[in-house]
Amino acid sequence: MNASDDRDRPQQPRSEPEIIPPSRGGSGRDPNAKVWIWVADRDGVRRSGLRVPGPFTIILVLTLVAIIAFGILVVALGAVLIWLPIVVLAFCALVLIAMARQYWWRFRNWLQGR
Repeated sequence: MNASDDRDRPQQPRSEPEIIPPSRGGSGRDPNAKVWIWVADRDGVRRSGLRVPGPFTIILVLTLVAIIAFGILVVALGAVLIWLPIVVLAFCALVLIAMARQYWWRFRNWLQGR
């Protein structure tokens, strides 16, 4: 057996993965269950655990998102409600100016005798 045979053969894993069976308890979920993640940064690899959010947390987050969406809707509708009367007044002013201009041209033509 030479050195090239050792390189061609796949290496055995240094440790076996641990397989943890699901709990056999009556409640389907452990309240202290965490989702484990590994984070690699300059200081090395760290393990951090995040708890699975419960129903109260999910409802709280959804309520917060709904409040933010409602606030954005109120601001957008407020902008529309402020600009709508301004646009209507500007349109009415333009129509009145056009009508006054037409009457003015008629009056000038009448004065000149045309």
